[in-house]
Amino acid sequence: MIFQEFNLLDRLTVHKNVLVGRLGYMTSLSSVLHRFSKTDRALALECLKRVGLEGLDRRRVRDLSGGQKQRVAIARALVQQAQILIADEATANLDLVTKREIMGLIVDLSQQNGLTAILSMHDLDLAKRYCTRIVGLKDGRITFDAKPGELTDEVIEDVLIPTRAQGNG
Repeated sequence: MIFQEFNLLDRLTVHKNVLVGRLGYMTSLSSVLHRFSKTDRALALECLKRVGLEGLDRRRVRDLSGGQKQRVAIARALVQQAQILIADEATANLDLVTKREIMGLIVDLSQQNGLTAILSMHDLDLAKRYCTRIVGLKDGRITFDAKPGELTDEVIEDVLIPTRAQGNG
């Protein structure tokens, strides 16, 4: 899972934040003591390399930019070796250039690892540019499910924009 607000531990190093993704795979005692195996430590470093943060493993997260923090969060998700990557507004707190970099990274990593990526996002331009399928919701129901090229301005207006309550203009 990749979160909108990063959900990283600012006081810990980049490497330790990625290793947090391995806690569920450890014994309770090892988890409490933060005693990670050599394999887990090496895997975390490899994931950092894959997201472009090689050499930053000893820096504190609090000293990173927003884009770097999101890359740490992506590495934390990758270290779990899951088959599905879920991202909740993963680009919401980033500038336009960094949004594109992060979306490109998610797409590349998904393709390289054979992962299914499920992204919750409100930026339709990014969705149309990077996603292979868009599912739209309106009033809690699926109202659109197709390829990005089929998401026209008309569809956006008629199908995706929430219905206004009567009397609210």
